[in-house]
Amino acid sequence: MIKLLPNHLANQIAAGEVIQRPASVLKELVENAIDAQAENIKIIIEEAGKKTIQVIDDGNGMDPFNLRMCFQRHATSKIKDIDDLFQIATKGFRGEALASIAAVAQVEVRSKTESQEIGSSLFLENSEVVAEEHVAMDKGTNFIIKNLFYNVPARRKFLKSNNVEFRHIAEEFIKIALAHPDLNFQLYHNGKEQFHVRKSSYKNRIIASLGSRYESELIPVEEETDIVNIRGFIGGPKVAIKTRGNQYFFVNNRYIKSPYLHHAIRKAYEDIIDSESYPFYVLYLEIDLRKVDINVHPTKQEVKFEEESLLYAYLHAAVKHALAKYNITPSMDFELDEGMERTRGISQPMTNQDEEKLENSYIVQSFNQKGKAHFIPSSNDRKEWEKQKGLLGITTHRSMENKGDVSRFPKYPEFEDVKNTNSRQEEVIQNNLDINIEQENSIFIYREPYIITSVKSGVVFIHAKRALERIFYERQWKAFENQRVVSQQLLFPVDISIAPADRALLEDAKHSLRKLGYELQKSEDKKYQLLAIPIHLPNGREQDIIDYLIESLRLDNTILEDDKRKDFLKGYVRSLVQFKKISKEEVPKIISDLFSCIEPSFSPRGQVVLQTISEDNMRAMFSD
Repeated sequence: MIKLLPNHLANQIAAGEVIQRPASVLKELVENAIDAQAENIKIIIEEAGKKTIQVIDDGNGMDPFNLRMCFQRHATSKIKDIDDLFQIATKGFRGEALASIAAVAQVEVRSKTESQEIGSSLFLENSEVVAEEHVAMDKGTNFIIKNLFYNVPARRKFLKSNNVEFRHIAEEFIKIALAHPDLNFQLYHNGKEQFHVRKSSYKNRIIASLGSRYESELIPVEEETDIVNIRGFIGGPKVAIKTRGNQYFFVNNRYIKSPYLHHAIRKAYEDIIDSESYPFYVLYLEIDLRKVDINVHPTKQEVKFEEESLLYAYLHAAVKHALAKYNITPSMDFELDEGMERTRGISQPMTNQDEEKLENSYIVQSFNQKGKAHFIPSSNDRKEWEKQKGLLGITTHRSMENKGDVSRFPKYPEFEDVKNTNSRQEEVIQNNLDINIEQENSIFIYREPYIITSVKSGVVFIHAKRALERIFYERQWKAFENQRVVSQQLLFPVDISIAPADRALLEDAKHSLRKLGYELQKSEDKKYQLLAIPIHLPNGREQDIIDYLIESLRLDNTILEDDKRKDFLKGYVRSLVQFKKISKEEVPKIISDLFSCIEPSFSPRGQVVLQTISEDNMRAMFSD
């Protein structure tokens, strides 16, 4: 038999799509406050939103009738007919959020319009109003959401730790704060102020929300076309990271996700940053409301564009122009980047009308007229360009690093026994390699990243970087196993810049970081200081290593736990080596430490560390 679901049950089912975690509640309530023309928005969170989420605004407020109506499903003040759906300027419009919240939490709301003498309040449980009264208050609205998912235990059980959930809250807060630098926001968690961003410029809002480390790396982007106006900031190569997370697109002040547009920016950074890295950007696109459809998903973060291929081309060109203008890329004269002409965004979907628009656009015309498009060749055209410049055959440091193919090397099994190292060292030296590194006539010839040293049986070629990976890996594993960390206290603590949204992750991982040899302390101004570091940490690269640790935690906040620790350590020691400069004086110690390892022949990632040429082989090389 087909039955009509009760209203509260239908709302709970629908809430699963709209309200996924405390951060979803925050997003919906703050966006409603912005739509109500609030200028000051205060957010109070307890226990990462599991206990309380309170949003106070000074917006237009609601009278008693509208206060009741706002909790009805599909009740909205944002649209009236189908035409409004295709030119939406407000954050919300579906009329689902408040009904969904009321279905899975206990809700108290107070509101007052400017014309009212006294405000009204409602209390709701299971989508039903259980109490209503008058209250004295200023103009605006005050939502208090308590005990999220109290009536859906299965959903509450799947919520993560408080630090993880608060990170999601911080991320949503940052997206909204970046979209509206003309508003004042405050965020408190468990009685402590986490953010206080005041009305400011776009640049200052980025620094206040994401951290001061970006200040010197921000490159402005500003282009106007007949299709889209582009403004905002991109980051220099130094702030590119290995994970997604600092890439922000805003279309008409609404945060969106678009892998297609991200590809346009990533392509503009081609040959500038590592292929595994992601560039930093905060970009604002202004498009005719009728040419973008935001009614794709309840979260309203997925959108469709009417002229997506042209948008791709304009965005790519604008970013590349900005990079060249600030001397980030070589400046060369091309009318239009040929690589861009061949992208799917331009060559395949474009009609004759689209091509005419592109040729007459502001960007292409201005670039062509000035003859300074600042486009460098795509990777496909690189060889021809190098040939013209006399560079063919010269291998760059970056290309050398990317040529490693670990698949052709055998993967050594992980060592299990970290004890009796001395006996294992003796066995490796005498039985396998027959090396006596203490002999007086040993010679060291060094040119990064290679070391050549003489041994009893001939000559050994050592890849210094991979050798250090093996050395650091075994040291760190022993420290974890034996609960002994060799670190050094800093005479002068080092200031570390941590983005506000990452602080919760760092707090959660403090114990594991201490096992790695890092001692971090939060100062009164919410900044962090490094008090102790591992003895093998490269000098001056403390910030870089902490950034790597945070990136790893972003990908998986359990990466430092026992069952995942080996995989983490492999990446960690690689990052240490990447930042380390090797001096000639260190070479003898590197060789000595390498042959003290349980498995000196291969790096933790299975790459060959050393190769031996015997005396017999050398004689054969030079035989007549």
